[in-house]
Amino acid sequence: MFSKELTNYTKSTLKESKIDIQIKTIVKKVKEKSVVLQIPNKSIVEVPCGMVL
Repeated sequence: MFSKELTNYTKSTLKESKIDIQIKTIVKKVKEKSVVLQIPNKSIVEVPCGMVL
């Protein structure tokens, strides 16, 4: 695992850049302008996006 300091720095930097991190989430489908996710409560959500890494 990564150090707590590195984890906090990374979360802070991504938040400042308005990048949303989804943890414990399954990618069900990648579409041209969105991603379909299964979130921890098992519901399915579609998130619009410009780029997927």
